[in-house]
Amino acid sequence: MRKFQWLMALGACALISSAAMAQPALYKAAIDDAGRPTADKDQDAERHVATVLGVAGVRPGQKVVDLMPGGGYYTRIWSKIVGPRGSVWTASGNMGNAAVRAIDADNANYPNVDIIPTALRNLKTPAPADVVFTSRNYHDLHNRGGDPAPVNAAVFSVLKRGGTFVILDHRALPGIVSEPLHRIDPAMVIKEVEAAGFKLLRRSDALARDTDPKNIGVTDPSVRGKTDQFILVFRKP
Repeated sequence: MRKFQWLMALGACALISSAAMAQPALYKAAIDDAGRPTADKDQDAERHVATVLGVAGVRPGQKVVDLMPGGGYYTRIWSKIVGPRGSVWTASGNMGNAAVRAIDADNANYPNVDIIPTALRNLKTPAPADVVFTSRNYHDLHNRGGDPAPVNAAVFSVLKRGGTFVILDHRALPGIVSEPLHRIDPAMVIKEVEAAGFKLLRRSDALARDTDPKNIGVTDPSVRGKTDQFILVFRKP
């Protein structure tokens, strides 16, 4: 019996090791995708994209919501990672900008990408999502006196049990959320997202930069591309 248990444990370790080795290869293939614009690839080093993918943990076959995707930097990457059995839904509160619409229309390369054209507070997905991901945009939910609570509640509702909400953003000084600076204190994010029912699963400071004073705008030449950033991963119980 003990020998059987030992063999089972050894087999499980082998599977885990195999998966751990396969995942970086999958990420590299997604990053190297020929369909990605040169302008996106030129940002890869600055954005430490491989590190972010490792923290987010998106896997083949999953359903991912790319929340406030901007120009779709991550949209194409998620499309290649989740593959033909997965789905990527972009949610901008409208039909997205021209860049996102172009990805949606590119059925030859990204057939699993679709736009959700509803207000974020009314977010609904065709099926429960495994991951909701947003990069450098969570702070925007506070813009013009906005309240992120309805959006966080909507994200909670579309995720399946055990699903994750991954937030990457520019770090602000303690207690600060600033529209002109485009930054937010991660402690505020944790408080707001946990109020929606989520539990903080893990956090990463892999994108932290001590040289950023955190009190100037993220587009200032002295910090552009070198801001102090954080990644928070929340789980729906």
